[in-house]
Amino acid sequence: IKDRLGGLLFGTVCFGMSAHWWQDEHFFHHGMTNTVDVARRWIDPQMWEFVWAQNKKMFPLFSGWLQYCLIKIQHITFVPVVIFCGRVEILLDSFVGERRWYEWLAGALHWSWMLFLWSRLPTWWDVFIMYYTACTIEGIFHFQLILSHYCRKFLDTDEFLESSWYEFQILSNMNIDTYWWLDWYYGGLNFHIEHHLFPKVARQHLRTIAPRIQEICKKYDIEYDNQPFMGALYKTLVHLKHAKTHYS
Repeated sequence: IKDRLGGLLFGTVCFGMSAHWWQDEHFFHHGMTNTVDVARRWIDPQMWEFVWAQNKKMFPLFSGWLQYCLIKIQHITFVPVVIFCGRVEILLDSFVGERRWYEWLAGALHWSWMLFLWSRLPTWWDVFIMYYTACTIEGIFHFQLILSHYCRKFLDTDEFLESSWYEFQILSNMNIDTYWWLDWYYGGLNFHIEHHLFPKVARQHLRTIAPRIQEICKKYDIEYDNQPFMGALYKTLVHLKHAKTHYS
């Protein structure tokens, strides 16, 4: 119950996003990472966005001329969408189907606090500049989550059920190679492979166990993808550009 209350306080009241919506989606994301079920029109919920398709297995889930146009330019729109639209999209997503009264109450507290802060500013233009600057800065942090998955392996449900869960967690994740003193910036999620293999391990220990995972991958010839931030971003953009060429 402490975790749930903590999530409600820091996730919904402070951050403005339904914390339990994130928790619900994240359970599926960790259980069936990068998995697609076309027949049931289901996908790992944290890999789904209306504006791009990271893998050809997702193409049957898209339809209409607007999505066609967006996918065709997804390698161009990826960075600005993540930075400038990321926060707005995640806030709307988190509450569009939310039915828990306590989440709405916590959300109301968040926006009451925001309205109070805005009331201290002289004009609505200042309000817009302040809030959208904050949204943009937050948008930059979104890269630490999605770069770890978008250019990695996707499976349909049958393939997933026949695969090794542990091996697929490695193959569907990518680490961001950075200095130890930048671990705070990523919240430890730069070790995304280790985070998915051992989701309950505290983030300060992920750097310690990473070499052991690398040894196992080397022993069994499993790709362990570890890229610097710009390398991960470049690899993702190239992947999105390549993926859209197969969409028709």
